[in-house]
Amino acid sequence: MRFCVVGSTLSRPDPRDFDLLGVIEDDQFKACYGLTLEQFLEEGGTGEWSKGHWRWAAECVGATSILQELLPERVPIDFKFIPESLIMEPNSPHP
Repeated sequence: MRFCVVGSTLSRPDPRDFDLLGVIEDDQFKACYGLTLEQFLEEGGTGEWSKGHWRWAAECVGATSILQELLPERVPIDFKFIPESLIMEPNSPHP
């Protein structure tokens, strides 16, 4: 896994939050959450989430809580695990 800082943290001296991504290889993401990139994006768009998508959300919230406890002096942290190929998508909001 690698980590990427994205969002206003990179461009503003006073960002409203600290956006951090945990980038996971696609096959590992599927093993953890049972979702391909296509399924992940489709479910995110429709709001009709599978158990795997709910597990992903719970783990992101859990990791965010831990990071916020470790770095209480920082602005709010927004952490997400994402599949690696999402960063390669042409219209991806992530670098």
